[in-house]
Amino acid sequence: MNKSFMTTEELRNYLGVSISSIYKISQKNLLPKFRPTGRKIYFLKDDVDAFLLKNRIASIEELNSQIDADELISKRLI
Repeated sequence: MNKSFMTTEELRNYLGVSISSIYKISQKNLLPKFRPTGRKIYFLKDDVDAFLLKNRIASIEELNSQIDADELISKRLI
């Protein structure tokens, strides 16, 4: 069974960052969180994964492929 919620400590281990980094992410509201008792913070694993994937940076190979495709398209339009 996959656990869908993570504590701050579990999130720290999952991301490989310091606990202070987790609190900064939380404080800046960069990642949705839950505080059912008003103290302990929980994060939904799917939200964490979406957070990690949303700022993807393309590789040089992907950028070159996109440039090649754009050049082909522009040559067809001329």
